[in-house]
Amino acid sequence: MDNVLIGKKLLDLIITIPQLLIACGVSFLSGSIWLWLIYTYFKSNTKGVVYLKNIWAKTGLGMLWNALFLVPAYFIKFGFDTNVEEKILSIVGFTLLIGLGFQAIVTVLIIKLKK
Repeated sequence: MDNVLIGKKLLDLIITIPQLLIACGVSFLSGSIWLWLIYTYFKSNTKGVVYLKNIWAKTGLGMLWNALFLVPAYFIKFGFDTNVEEKILSIVGFTLLIGLGFQAIVTVLIIKLKK
């Protein structure tokens, strides 16, 4: 019962805050690209990657990638201030653009080097 309540609260939060909805969509796209790269260029046997085929895994994979850019950007802009509530939403869009830009560069490099 608690899991249902937590899931409902998270869904309400994501729907009511546009930055979070956009971040989830971009993270899903990013995770899908990483999964495509894994299947296409790195994994000859897809048996071990079957757990990454669902929407939550793709979104989580994309969130991990985007967190690589969000955390340093937060520390550069705001320092080690632990009051992140409103501050982090102000830099989400910028860091998503940086993450997608770097992902595009990495994707092109992988495609070029693997040919």
